[in-house]
Amino acid sequence: MSKKTVLLVGGLAVLAAAGAGLHYKAPAYLENRFRTILSSPDSDLRGEFSDFEMSLLGRTLAARNVKLIDPNGVTYTIGSMHLNQVNWLTLIGANPFGNGIAGQADLEELAIAHDAYGITTPKAELGDLAMDLASRNFDITTGRADLQNLTISDGDIRRINIDHLLAENAGSANIDALNITGWKMDDQETKITSSIDNMTFAGCAGPADLIASFDPDIARDFAICDDISATTLSFADDAGLEMSVDAIALSGLESRVIKSGTLTGLSMQQPDNPARLAIGEISLADFRVDLTGDMIDLDTRLSMADARKMVENTSFQTIIVKNPVISDEEVEIALDKVTLRDMRDGRLAGIDITGSHITQKTPDGPANFGLDGLSVTDLDLMAITGFGEIYDVADEMVGQHIDQFEDFTLGQMNLPLSQALYGAFSMNGLSFSGAPDGEKVEIRLDSFKSTLEKPFTPENSALTFVKINNSTLEGLHATLDDSITGGNDTAIYLGINSFDDLVLDVSNSIIWDETAGDFVYSIDKVALRDIGQIGLSVTVTGINDDVMTRLLKTRIGDDAALEQALTVDAAFRGARLEISGEKMLPFALGVASLLNGNTAEDMKMLVTMNLMQAQEQFADDATLYDAFGELLAWVDDPRHLLIELAPQEPVAMGMAAGGLMFPQMGAQMLGLRITANGQ
Repeated sequence: MSKKTVLLVGGLAVLAAAGAGLHYKAPAYLENRFRTILSSPDSDLRGEFSDFEMSLLGRTLAARNVKLIDPNGVTYTIGSMHLNQVNWLTLIGANPFGNGIAGQADLEELAIAHDAYGITTPKAELGDLAMDLASRNFDITTGRADLQNLTISDGDIRRINIDHLLAENAGSANIDALNITGWKMDDQETKITSSIDNMTFAGCAGPADLIASFDPDIARDFAICDDISATTLSFADDAGLEMSVDAIALSGLESRVIKSGTLTGLSMQQPDNPARLAIGEISLADFRVDLTGDMIDLDTRLSMADARKMVENTSFQTIIVKNPVISDEEVEIALDKVTLRDMRDGRLAGIDITGSHITQKTPDGPANFGLDGLSVTDLDLMAITGFGEIYDVADEMVGQHIDQFEDFTLGQMNLPLSQALYGAFSMNGLSFSGAPDGEKVEIRLDSFKSTLEKPFTPENSALTFVKINNSTLEGLHATLDDSITGGNDTAIYLGINSFDDLVLDVSNSIIWDETAGDFVYSIDKVALRDIGQIGLSVTVTGINDDVMTRLLKTRIGDDAALEQALTVDAAFRGARLEISGEKMLPFALGVASLLNGNTAEDMKMLVTMNLMQAQEQFADDATLYDAFGELLAWVDDPRHLLIELAPQEPVAMGMAAGGLMFPQMGAQMLGLRITANGQ
């Protein structure tokens, strides 16, 4: 054996002997050191313990009746504590390699308290326990935490019980994974009780940020959890309201953002109230809310002003609601799907509703309403909620509120132009069936479309209006009980085979040309298919930008301003009434005869006689004489009729209204022209 080997072995023997001696002296040394630290008035961590046991070589430490108080006043009490795989260097504050305290910590009767808040558990198992002793907050992390029968309380106000909590890589800075089973809460302040069978959290922020995330006045954004899910949730309040949810899943949860989320199986009901709400699924993407605590008073009824704040500070990419149902003893409302698309800055890019069904119980049997589809694009929710404030009459009698309409402007009431509430509106497959008073009725509308085009905002106005408003109704059908219509005999009398053959189409438009100053209102078509149609248009000029702006800002109760705009500024440019279809007049005369008890022939004769008398009365006025002659020709052969008012120059509205009182003057001034059958 070489000299170096002898020296090495001898040195190891000396170290082993010294270690053996330290093994026996260490418990007393460390116990005294811990007690000194915990009892020192200058120490950041204070406390006490009893029954101290340790094994330096076995790397174990145990104690009972442990009490620790950190600089923030948080008190930790432990009935018994047993640490394995202890890192002694960390405990004495001399570990340059890390903060690991123990590979395993078994705690019994653990309690954490701060003011009225408290957390207790009869058993906690912690793996890879570490503590940053250099931090005044003594940040604790654990690779694995297993807690049984956990209780969290806020004095006598709020109490949460958890059957089992399992966490991985959890600390003040982050929690990699958390699983909670058997969660129950009793909130005496809100009188709400709730329970959740299972919750899982992944990639979450630590407790400090999680607590801060509930502060509505925090402006900064920070991540809360990558993923959260929960199953079998239930909630109830002292009024008997019960709510349950089958499952919730959230991803990308931040202080103000949910990247994506899904809720399934929502149900709400009160046992003593037949009203019930059920939703099959709600999903959302890129949902963000930027409300601060002082924006809305949640303790009072939400007003339309509150709704405006919520709309202004909410954005999302999509919200999809599937199979919502609202019902009570008399009515059930069910939808297949509702989709909201791209909401930003108070505007919603689109809303689509498919498969709407309403069933109402009546003494005469069920009444059924249906709608195959509804779609709205470019919805200005800020304008809609602002318009809704006019009708926010929760605390006022309707009669009292009507007088207040005088303080609103014509523009606020959508007159004479519509506000730019949306870009396009359409619905299809609107239907009703029922038997009111025992008489069967079925009504169906194939489609309705409306577009608002060319938006503009008047100077110094908060409202936006549109220059073009088009709407079209197509395919209105009605099937009525014979007791209402009189059956096929009545239909044949009116010149149709069956009332089922009656189909109504309507289209109209409002167009304002600020350059020419023309305001045109047109009922482009009111048509009964295979019978005939009617068209009407009226053009008023003199409505330039200044006049329209003043008109939109005029209060309804300001009679002088209204008279100025309507009788002085505005001028009548022309009007047109056109009737086509040889069946239209006989049909109208037939309906009139049924209402007053005469025959259609009697009605035609009566109309003819009145026209002949009028023609004779104005025989000395060539314009009126010819006009009544054209009307007589049309009544005799009702294929087509065109009535036009086309003055050579625009006529002031006041004069035009006066001209109607004097037919001869009015016919000349307004340029009356009547043409029958294109002649």
